Formats: sequence, C-alpha cells, structure tokens
Amino acid sequence: MVIRDPSGPSIPGVTTPTGYNSLPQSSGTGLPSYKDLPTQATSSPIVPGTPEWYQDQLGGIYGAPIFIGITPGQILTGPQSEHGGGGKLQTESKSNYTNTERLYKSFLAMSHSNKNAYMQIQGQLYDAGFYGDSPRASVHWGLLDDSSRDAFKRALDNYVAASTGAEVPITWNEFLADQAKQGRINQSQGGVGGAGPGAAPPQVQLTDPAQIAAYATRAAEDMLGRAATPEEINKFVSSFQSQQREAQLSTASSATQPDLGAGAFAFIGQEDQGEASAHQARAYNNALLNKLLGPGASTLPNTNPTPGAV
Repeated sequence: MVIRDPSGPSIPGVTTPTGYNSLPQSSGTGLPSYKDLPTQATSSPIVPGTPEWYQDQLGGIYGAPIFIGITPGQILTGPQSEHGGGGKLQTESKSNYTNTERLYKSFLAMSHSNKNAYMQIQGQLYDAGFYGDSPRASVHWGLLDDSSRDAFKRALDNYVAASTGAEVPITWNEFLADQAKQGRINQSQGGVGGAGPGAAPPQVQLTDPAQIAAYATRAAEDMLGRAATPEEINKFVSSFQSQQREAQLSTASSATQPDLGAGAFAFIGQEDQGEASAHQARAYNNALLNKLLGPGASTLPNTNPTPGAV
C-alpha cells in the first residue's frame, strides 16, 4: 500500500498509518484550511477555578453586575475658577459595582479566610429560604459544601432578577438582609401561637451564628484548653437557635430566652464531660504548683533524701 504525502510524491512500500486520511488536507496554499478541520468539539473536564468553571457554575447570570454601594465624591476646597470663585466643591459620586463571578469567588474564599463572616452569610441564606426545606440542623455551619454553594447561587439568581429594571438600585448586602428578615417573618407564621387573621406575625430574632460560634470557642478554651471543633460549633448553633425559636413562639408565660454565655459553657461541659474534668484537674495541679513553688514553676521540688543527711 502507498501513502500520499500532501506536500510531495508518493512513497512506495510504506504502510499507511491508521487515521492518516483524517488529517486536514491542503487548501491550495500549502496550509490546512479551517474548513478542513474537525468541527466536533473534544470533551475535556472543566478545571475548578478557571473562567470556564465559574461560567458553568453560574450559568445565565455569569458576569451579571452586582451593585455594592456609592462612594461619595471628594470635597475640594480653594479657588475653583480663574475669576476668583472658591469655597467647597463636591465632585460627582461614584457608583460601585462588582459582578456575580467575583462575588461568588469571594464567598468561596471566605469559607477559609473568615469563618465568622462566612457563617453570618450562611445564616442570612438560611433565614431567606435559599437552603430550601432543609432543617437548620442540617446546615454545616462554617464549612463549604454543595448545599451552601447552591444556596448562594440561588441568592445571586434572585438578586439579578430583582435588580433588573429596578428604578432604585439595591445593594447586595441590603438585598440579602431584607430577604433574611422577610424569611424569618415567614418562618414564624407556622409556629406555635401563630398570628390570627389580620394580625402581624410574630418575629423571631435569632442570634448570629458567628456570635454563637465565638461563645462556643471561648467556652471550649476555658473548659477544655482547646478551640471548639466544627462539629461542636455546628451542633451548638443549631441547638441554641432552636431554644430561641421555641422560647419566642411559646405561649407559656414562663418561657424565657436562653442565655448564650451560660448555654455555651453548659453545652461544652455536657458534650465533653471527661475531657472537661481532665482539663480542670490539670488546671488545679498547675495552680497548686504555682502556689508551692512560685509563679513560673513547672516541676515539683526534689523530695528524694540527700545521701549522708541526718
């Protein structure tokens, strides 16, 4: 069999390689024409973090503008014209925008760089209903998972829809806060002692998950000598907010709001009883050593008998 060399004569006695005929042929100029190239796209995985990945994640709202606020114009003083006019002059204010891709990137990065701010956004997303029908205890507070990513993308979808064509622009932070506030009102309507016809529904005020986590961490440091684990924080946030909701929606006159500080210490002490007891014992021994040997002492005095001593 003889193969054909597009740029030269046939070479006898050489077997044609498999797939040779699929190579692009010359268009007369010596170079392959784009019409000769395969038109079917090759499949390749989308690498996370690339523009293609964010476009796949955000779909139709990829790159949509997000209004984040207004920077007041700079106030200038002194002569403002060659004719001697002067005084204060404020330059034009500037509207600041980002887009869905940059805001989504910021949310993903925040899960590692700023846990407290990340959990605050998680709380707003949950109250606004962007986690769907998932119970509050199922949210992995402080952790980045598929449900939190999906909740944030739903919020972005809603913001873009609400801001399109709006006469007065609303910032992203205002939108998320308003959605969370309205969501808490909606959630309270089906609670115990819900509002009657024509009555305003009771509003449930829940403590920010980031603040609850801070108290849990402090309690763990005092009682266990270490920071609280993500699992402990997640469990305490869900437990404390459930107590708040029950107390605020209860019709019993004896219902009282739970105390965050006392609740954190009680939870940590009950959750890790053995570890708490061991830490308290070590703290007691250290205090005793300091009292016997003075501040900074770390060893007991030598009580072994000295040879030759009477």
